Amino acid sequence: MFYDKYLSLCTSAGKSPSSVASELGIATGTVSNWKQGGLPRIAQIQKIAEYFNVPAESLFEIRRSVPPQPRYPSNTYEVRTKKIPLLGEIACGEPIYTNEEHDIFLEADSSIHADFALKARGDSMIGAGIFDGYTVLCREQPLVNNGEIAVVIIDNEATLKRFFFDRESNIITLYADNPNYKPIRYVGEEINHVRILGKAVAFYAEIK
Repeated sequence: MFYDKYLSLCTSAGKSPSSVASELGIATGTVSNWKQGGLPRIAQIQKIAEYFNVPAESLFEIRRSVPPQPRYPSNTYEVRTKKIPLLGEIACGEPIYTNEEHDIFLEADSSIHADFALKARGDSMIGAGIFDGYTVLCREQPLVNNGEIAVVIIDNEATLKRFFFDRESNIITLYADNPNYKPIRYVGEEINHVRILGKAVAFYAEIK
């Protein structure tokens, strides 16, 4: 959990989470949101990492336990599935409004490390094999490596794009996998409106 790591760094520095946030120009209410499980925006991650002089990636720990696998005869195997919440639609084109509330779940192979799913809308990611109507399985995480496909929230709108962050120039660029779409760039203070919800890890289409 991000807040636990943040709290540990603040404690080590002899400061409270609120006081550090205040020094960084981050609202106290934002810290309360982190405490309840919320994730920081990219610009906030960068500020905190620089403040404590630690790599941004070290602010997050993804721990996944692998249960012991039972043995089966060589000609049989067990199919394990898990329920993944379907949050709504994600734009493969221009950003669209997203609602993170959900009451619909789908079954997916338990070997896929996904936390939520979205329905793709549009054709901007067809180069990656993601077509309109496909279900995209995503792992919740606030950071991705450059070039990875991410679920990106701009204010309250969401889009699925390849993500690139130039730290030196403070520029975020979102690329489509379709030459008909131009890159979308956010510069300087604009990156404060950008948040990564997760990384796309798998997708599938239903045969009708």
